[in-house]
Amino acid sequence: MTNLSKQLRSALEERFEFPAVRVDATQQSEDGTIKSRFRLHDGHLVEGVLIPTSTRQTACVSSRRL
Repeated sequence: MTNLSKQLRSALEERFEFPAVRVDATQQSEDGTIKSRFRLHDGHLVEGVLIPTSTRQTACVSSRRL
């Protein structure tokens, strides 16, 4: 994010952490819909679905509350 000052980037780096999200599983249907399950750094799971159409792509994300 080079549009932020070096000072601000340093402050953000000191205060925040952005742990990686891993793809845990993926399924693709014949119509091109892609369903993925992501595992967060704390072990929780989040599901995402990408639904393509001729004019756009719709993304849905869901998680369950513990």
